[in-house]
Amino acid sequence: MMCAHSKRHLIAEKNHVREVIAINRGNQATFEWLKKENIGIEAELKSLDVAYSMLKEQIQSIIL
Repeated sequence: MMCAHSKRHLIAEKNHVREVIAINRGNQATFEWLKKENIGIEAELKSLDVAYSMLKEQIQSIIL
């Protein structure tokens, strides 16, 4: 049979584990959202890089 102190300690540990699990799930959701945002930003940067390269070529052809 468990003593009252051990039972309270077990309940406190279970509550702590539940809190950690909830925080972890929140962190995972945030991580997934940031990954999607990063993909969008990378695509935008690629498109800007292509546009910059095209403008650079046009300027060079005008100068020459």
